[in-house]
Order: sequence, then C-alpha cells, then structure tokens
Amino acid sequence: MHVLQFRGPGELTLEQRAAPPAPGPGQVTFRPTLAGVCGTDRAIYLGRYHCEPPRVLGHEAVGVVTEVGEGVTRLRPGDRVVLDPTQSCGRCDRCLRAESSHCANKSALEIGVGRDGAFAQLLTVEEQALYPLPADVPDRRGVLIEPLACVLTGLRAAAVGPDDRVVVLGGGPMGVLSALLAVRWAARVSLVEPDPYRRELAEAVTGLTPLAELDESASPPPTVVVDTTGSLLEPSLRTVQDGGRVLLLGCDTAATATVRPFDLTGRCVSLIGSCDYHAQVFPAAIELIRGLPCEQLVTDVFPLTESSAAFELLALGPGSGYGAGKLAFAP
Repeated sequence: MHVLQFRGPGELTLEQRAAPPAPGPGQVTFRPTLAGVCGTDRAIYLGRYHCEPPRVLGHEAVGVVTEVGEGVTRLRPGDRVVLDPTQSCGRCDRCLRAESSHCANKSALEIGVGRDGAFAQLLTVEEQALYPLPADVPDRRGVLIEPLACVLTGLRAAAVGPDDRVVVLGGGPMGVLSALLAVRWAARVSLVEPDPYRRELAEAVTGLTPLAELDESASPPPTVVVDTTGSLLEPSLRTVQDGGRVLLLGCDTAATATVRPFDLTGRCVSLIGSCDYHAQVFPAAIELIRGLPCEQLVTDVFPLTESSAAFELLALGPGSGYGAGKLAFAP
C-alpha cells in the first residue's frame, strides 16, 4: 500500500509499504477515504512543530472499516467511521482527573504525530480511536470533526454566551469553525483575516463579512477575542474589553509576546489557552456537526501522489498567499 511519509522539514515522500497485518484483539483496520491536512501538519512540514521522522502524518480522517479484531463490539466491516487521534493512557494522574488531553503519555500515543497516521491507504488503531460516522454526515464534513472538537473545547473554556461580542482572528479552518460556533452562541461575531482568498472563503461558509484588519479601537470593544493564529496575543489584549477573555486557540511555536502582568490584573482580563480536547468532547462534536453545514470549507482533495501540489497551496513561502481552505488527501 502507499503511505505519505514525513522524512524531515520540507520532505514528504510517497512510499510503498506492506499492508498492516490482521488487527489484534481490540483493534480495527480502516481505509481512510479523506484525511485532512491540519495546520499542525503544515507546521511539521515547515519544521515549526516537533515530529520525530520518519512518520506517516494525518490525524483528521474519515474512512470505512475493513477488518476488526477479536473483542471488537462497536464496529464491523463496512461501517463508516471518524478517527479520534488524541489517545491517552487512562492511567496517569491527569487521565484519572478526566483531563485526558493532558495525558502524561500523550506524545507517544497521538495518531499522526507520535505514531503513524492516516496519510495511508490502510491504518490499524484501537477500537476506542474510532467512532461511527452518522449517515447524514458526508465525508467532507466529517473530516472536520476533529478540528471542531478543538474549537468546541476552546469556546467552552472561554464561556462564550449570548451576552458576548466575539472577534475571531484568522480565517483558516479553525477560525471559520470558531466563527460558525460563535454565531450560534454569541450576540455579535466578527472575523478578521488579511489573506483575500481566505476572506472570500470564510464569507461563503459563515455568511459574515470578514475584515482585513483588526480594529483595536472598536466601540464597544469585544468581550471575547479568539486568536486562531497563535501569534496575535498582544493585539488581542489591546483590543479586548476590560473584564473580557482572550482565547488562544492557535499553535505557533515560533511566536513570542510581551505581556505586562498589569494588563491582566489591572484590567481583569482572563487569558485562556486551549488546543486539544478531552475524550468526552469528541462525541459532542460529532453530534454538533450534523447541523453545521461546513463541507464547503474543504476546497481541495488530492491523491497521495500529489502531496507537493497540495502543500504548495498552503502559503509555504514568505509573501505567498493561500490557495485553498481545508486540504484533504483521498488515499
């Protein structure tokens, strides 16, 4: 079978590998039908997020079960499934406190980062890493369940509600999903995205009219600022209302910021960091996406053989713009 393997920064190679052996007890083999390219995959490719090569990437995936091992009861061959890549040991103190996303052993267990993922024609995982995909959820919507779980966790942590004015920074997939949820929960929502391609796509999916620049003097100021880029903490703090919340939802390991403690204490601003989700959130994201038509966000689907062409659409070079929304491979 073919796999797309990360060999180091800037190097993804299509390789031939033997099909996985029959699944063992409690395991399931499935055929990914769509595997999304996450911002984390882009960061790994650029050398901005640690991933030990060689590694088959891909942690956002839907597919079809091909074979099940002994003791598997929830799934059977032919079932459509969605992958929950954030696995945990269930034994460390964090897991026992129901904080599985902070599992002490997470780094080795995370599918598509710590171990091989879904940029492959077949993948074998534990039964608990797969959930049935509802019949009314098409693949292009289902492949967004994992990022939606991350967004859902963050907006819950920020306690977004009907009294809030929300500004979302960044019009990529995480920003668009954040805006879609916030529109349902908050009084007023705006989206800021400098890239013209992403602005147009965000408008088509959300119905909002995105701004090209953040208005730091907006009146009244937002009560919640959601930074999905991971690099806009300082303008977020300058913009948010006193007593408001800044939610950092994006991951940029190269970003730095200077924060005066008094900006938090004197203004009573809450700074909230959120990236992954606890295991209990994933089923909620599956149900939520059933009423959230967002498949238009998946703009381009490529075979594994065209990885170079796919990644070129993700603004890899200085000054280059985006040419796609959510990319996906069809292994």
